[in-house]
Amino acid sequence: MRYPFKGRQPAISSPFGWRIHPILKTKRHHNGVDYACAIGTPVQAVAKGTVVFAGPSMIKFPSGEPAGGGYIVRIRFKDRLKDYTASYMHLKKGSLKVAVGDKVEMGQILAESGNTGESTGPHLHFEIQRGKKYIWTADGSRYLEPVSFIKARLTK
Repeated sequence: MRYPFKGRQPAISSPFGWRIHPILKTKRHHNGVDYACAIGTPVQAVAKGTVVFAGPSMIKFPSGEPAGGGYIVRIRFKDRLKDYTASYMHLKKGSLKVAVGDKVEMGQILAESGNTGESTGPHLHFEIQRGKKYIWTADGSRYLEPVSFIKARLTK
């Protein structure tokens, strides 16, 4: 495994866990980590896997642009015989380089970071969830703290 960026990883602007949501101003579980990075920063696959979603969030703003996670890529991968899903959110519109069904290699560029959806600034929201199928939960169940998950499995 590897981290979602080549070289030095950007600072984490919002860690995994409970927080006051920056838009809603209510206590919510943050199911991933936010990496503060410039729009257009290449985002890479953390593991070899299959693209299971690539496109805009199904939730829309009145303008028709995607709300929620904005433009999203999800890859399914196996680790130690278990299934996981890695999600990359708030990606730059028009930057997705993969489509559903594509097989990706670890380190392959998937898209560019952005500021789409319900976002307060340029960043990558990155999640890892247990299981073959992505199921959003409000309490963080099914999700893993992604930095420590990857750190324990780093490919040398």
